[in-house]
Amino acid sequence: MQSMDWTTPFVIAGWALVSVYLYHLLPMLWQQLRPNRFSRTPATLPEGQDWPEVGVVMAARNEAVAIRKALTSLAALDYPRLRIVAVDDRSDDGTGAIMDELAAADPRLEIIHVTELPPGWLGKNHANYVAATKTASPWILFTDGDVIFEPNALTRTIAYTQREGIDHLALTPAL
Repeated sequence: MQSMDWTTPFVIAGWALVSVYLYHLLPMLWQQLRPNRFSRTPATLPEGQDWPEVGVVMAARNEAVAIRKALTSLAALDYPRLRIVAVDDRSDDGTGAIMDELAAADPRLEIIHVTELPPGWLGKNHANYVAATKTASPWILFTDGDVIFEPNALTRTIAYTQREGIDHLALTPAL
């Protein structure tokens, strides 16, 4: 009978760790590599349905580098019933001025400037709350000040939810 070497427990532990890693990694790889059904979703509603209004809520803090492109991509969405509420959350880099400039050219865009954070709140949560209270839309899209949308992203998303009877949908962006 052969005795165990002192390294045997470390080898076993190493293989166990590799097994756990692969157990979690392989499904994530499969999700990344398989064809994305949602990206091929047609932008059409079921017969007899109308496009619901969508309120887009965008919270931004110190996003002067990205905010113009992000808000411009929202304004370029091909969605027919769109309202955008963007919050400048205590920025000190010119984000608010860029937002105001863009809002002057687009009546669908409302800008809110938060200058103080109330006690007990976190910044982004408060900014999202403030913006969400400004929309009565049945659908609310929460997004960040550095996210760029494809022109038909919202149309495809709402069409998908209406066809599938979904009341809530969370998507992750392509990075």
